[in-house]
Amino acid sequence: MTTSKGVLSRSCTLLVAGWDESAAWFPGMGGYVERRFMRSLQLSTPMSRAEAKNVVKKIAARSAFEVFLADDSYVSGMCHSLESIGGKVSLRRGA
Repeated sequence: MTTSKGVLSRSCTLLVAGWDESAAWFPGMGGYVERRFMRSLQLSTPMSRAEAKNVVKKIAARSAFEVFLADDSYVSGMCHSLESIGGKVSLRRGA
């Protein structure tokens, strides 16, 4: 699978180790970020809508989580969205 820039996409695991509300630059945008993340998540992984909703519920509850992404095309935007509301985000890539 390729992205619009012609770069080969890869799989990765997105990790949110915790939340720091003081680092959020858009603390009131939780609902917007959750909807945007849900859309990107559905484009990046074969998980069901119900499973994706469970991940988004973790965002709403500000819980730590990790999710496998089969396609990393949207990972940059996903990380940016989570960081904007205080997520401590990292990526783990395979060899």
